[in-house]
Amino acid sequence: MGSLVLMATSAVRVAVCVVTFERPQYLSRCVEQIARQRDLSQIDVIIVDDSTSSCKGAVEAGLGCSLEEYLRPARLVYDYSVERRTIGAKRTRGLSLAADLGCEVIATWDDDDVYGDDRVAAQAAPIIAGDADATLATPEAWRWETDDASVAMSWGNAPAKLAAAIDPRCELGLELVDEAIASLCFRVSLAADLKYPDLSYDEDRLFFADLKRRRRPRCRRLPPGRPSYVHVKHPSAAAAGPLTRLYAANLGVLASPAVALPLVLSAVFGASRLVAGLGRVLIDLPR
Repeated sequence: MGSLVLMATSAVRVAVCVVTFERPQYLSRCVEQIARQRDLSQIDVIIVDDSTSSCKGAVEAGLGCSLEEYLRPARLVYDYSVERRTIGAKRTRGLSLAADLGCEVIATWDDDDVYGDDRVAAQAAPIIAGDADATLATPEAWRWETDDASVAMSWGNAPAKLAAAIDPRCELGLELVDEAIASLCFRVSLAADLKYPDLSYDEDRLFFADLKRRRRPRCRRLPPGRPSYVHVKHPSAAAAGPLTRLYAANLGVLASPAVALPLVLSAVFGASRLVAGLGRVLIDLPR
């Protein structure tokens, strides 16, 4: 409890950055979770949206009030652009806005993930106290969903089976990729001259790898349940891991043709393995 009190007695402002595209139902669920966070008066909510038309109106219609009113006393910056951008570009935009607002800490929040009410306080407190430069939450569970919150599938232990089917090096019950990176919370000043890769797959993992290489931050992994965290994954994005492990090894030459060709081949190969893996998993799923 002491860590939660620390944030409440500090003047440090914390940005919560959400990037979204054409997912008003997920965004609504996300906003509802953020509104339940402790110490809202210290939080700036940054939503970066490049949908065909802004999701703000649809979310507000469901809430019955404006987002500004719903999130108060947190401050809201809703950054909408008709220009389609990669997730990496949107995350970089959010980071820039956080710096402009004077925030010292930023927490990334994927619009589909589920967190407990203490998420921001639990992850920001060690940074505010000077005990860490970055924190990660540990997922307590996985959830596989279709592309909108209107339809969802809960597969029990299927994610582990799926991971093993996609990559035979992964044993059942183990994670193929460490998804704690989706919960990254860090000191804004560390990224003063850094940008997320201009990608829509694993851009957060690559950014963090670059951050660690350049800044050598003190990182703390929080135990499961502190805060509560359910990581949501979509089948359309499940094959990205093999691609970016190659990409991460080539940081510093991101625009190199020597990297681009292997990336394309890896993406195609990864997608084919995903389809084959899904077939094997669905056969084995408990009825």
